[in-house]
Amino acid sequence: MRTAPHILIVALVAAAAHVASADDPAAALRARQLLIARAIDSELEGSLVASLNRNKTIWANLTPEQRRQYRDRYNAFRRQDPERQADLIEAFEAFNKLTPRQQEMYRRREIWLKRVVSSLSAQQREELKKLPPAERARRLLRLKADLVDKKAPATQPPE
Repeated sequence: MRTAPHILIVALVAAAAHVASADDPAAALRARQLLIARAIDSELEGSLVASLNRNKTIWANLTPEQRRQYRDRYNAFRRQDPERQADLIEAFEAFNKLTPRQQEMYRRREIWLKRVVSSLSAQQREELKKLPPAERARRLLRLKADLVDKKAPATQPPE
């Protein structure tokens, strides 16, 4: 009968923790940490470890410019206050819960919104930034209606 390697590792770490506990408390602590880490690895092997390996591969395949962009975004996120970080994480999680069709609709709106905002003067953009979110949304909808009525090509929604 052959024992699975992970069971042997757990047994060895547990034995080391038991033996070392009386002689060397630091070694006992390290053995318990290894035991916990091994238990977590075995429980999450199909999800966390696979995700980390997939992310490592994706990162290795990025161009230096793409890596720089991701680092800049990460650093910008880290500079946010914790409350704003929590809001961003919550929005990200809510977006990921949407169906692919809903996500695509949001992406199309984002592209369209960028086109509309880029058609505004610097002064108009500054005025928009100063408005409360609800009023800003109403103003953008009015601008959208005005621009679509004029059939400005830069403001047409993407196809």
